[in-house]
Amino acid sequence: MLSGEEPYGPSPHGMSWGDTPWDEAMHLPGLKQLGIAKNLLEQYKWWEFQIHPEWIETNVCDEDKARNYYPYVAGIPKEIRIIYLPFFYNVFKIKEIERDVPYKAFLFNPATGERIDIKDVRPASDGRWEPTVVKGRIVRLPVFQDWVLVMKKK
Repeated sequence: MLSGEEPYGPSPHGMSWGDTPWDEAMHLPGLKQLGIAKNLLEQYKWWEFQIHPEWIETNVCDEDKARNYYPYVAGIPKEIRIIYLPFFYNVFKIKEIERDVPYKAFLFNPATGERIDIKDVRPASDGRWEPTVVKGRIVRLPVFQDWVLVMKKK
């Protein structure tokens, strides 16, 4: 580990990971955000999650696909869906929602842990759902940043 008194130096690949000592790096915002994400996931059986890209419809372009930068969806069918939405994917529909499962949903701010409740999930006859915020407006994510949409069985 890099310390102020004893620099770590280059990694085996020949490059350094930076010059911030660990005892300074542990106070950077990213560490707090990891704790916020951990607290969210610990509420669910995350070890049973499976990847489900088929659960979302959005406008992913080829360039984003090449950079692996697009929404990620995982969960447990008929129990929970967790959807990571990068900052520029503010128009999307959730797909393949089970008709026999009532879900509640909220938006989760991964930087602060803030939750914004969304009305009950009411999919159309084709199993698709476009979220609306409590006040009834279509979700265009409230702030230009990454968000997480959580759908949990009631």
